[in-house]
Amino acid sequence: MVETHHDGIDVRTVNRYDGKESSIINDAISVEAALRIIVEHRGEVTLFSTTLCTPQDLEDLVIGLLWSEGVVPNSSSEIFSTFTISSENGESHAIIPDSLEVDFSSSGRLQHSTPSCGWCGRTSVDEVMELLSGKISRTSITLAIQDISDMVERVKIQQSIFALTGGVHASALLNRAGDIEYLREDIGRHNAVDKTLGSCLRDGRIPGEIGILVLSGRAGLELIHKAAMAEIEIVISVGAPTTMAIDIARAANITLIGFVKTDSMNIYTHPQRIRSDE
Repeated sequence: MVETHHDGIDVRTVNRYDGKESSIINDAISVEAALRIIVEHRGEVTLFSTTLCTPQDLEDLVIGLLWSEGVVPNSSSEIFSTFTISSENGESHAIIPDSLEVDFSSSGRLQHSTPSCGWCGRTSVDEVMELLSGKISRTSITLAIQDISDMVERVKIQQSIFALTGGVHASALLNRAGDIEYLREDIGRHNAVDKTLGSCLRDGRIPGEIGILVLSGRAGLELIHKAAMAEIEIVISVGAPTTMAIDIARAANITLIGFVKTDSMNIYTHPQRIRSDE
C-alpha cells in the first residue's frame, strides 16, 4: 500500500487489468480540490478567484497569483512578508496591509477558473499585451544548448507527486548554472507556475533575477504571460507552445524553447541566448 503524508496525494482502491488478469490494488491519486481565494484590503473583502487545485502550498499560490496578475506591486518581493494568509476548509484568506495599493482592475479575471485555464476571464487578447506594461526581460543569461535537456531531466526527477500519481504538472525556477531553486506541482499548469513564483517571492527574492522557468507540459498564453510579468528570460517547455505564447514571448524578449528531448528541441523566439559549446 502507498503511504503518504501530504495533501497532494490520496490512496484509492482500483481494479487494475494488465492484459491478462485483473486485480484489486491501492493506487496513488492526485487530489483535486476547490479553493476560494478571498482578499481583504482596507476593510473590503473580495472573492478574487475560485479555482480547482492541488491543496498544498496554498500560500505560495495566493502570493504568486496576486503578483502575476498585477493586483499588487511587482517591483518588490519584500512586501509579501507583510501579508497575512490563512488557509482552511477550502478557502485561502489573504489580508493585504492598508499601506499598500492594490489594483483588481488590472487582473480582469472572472471569479471562476479551471485547472487548465485561468485566463477564461479575459475579454480580449489585446489586454494581455497591455497588462505587460512595457515589461521587457533583460538579456543577461546565455545557456549551452547541450545543458537544456539536462535541466528538464533534473526537474522531472524532482516531481514527487507526479512520480506517484502521473496526474500533475510541474513548474520550476532554475538559476543560470542549471540548479533548481524552486519547484512546485499542481493539477493546473497555471497554478504550478503561480506556486513557483509565490515560493520565490515569499523568500524575498524576485523570480526574474533567477532567470529560467521550466514547464513540464505545453506552454500556453497564460504561462508565458506570467513569465513576462516576472521578467523571466528563458522558458523551457517539455511540450509545444501556442501561437499567442510565441507572440508574447517575442514581444517580452523571452527565449521560448519547446519540445525538449535529449537530442532535439525547438527555439521559437530570441535564440541569441542559446549557444553551442561544441
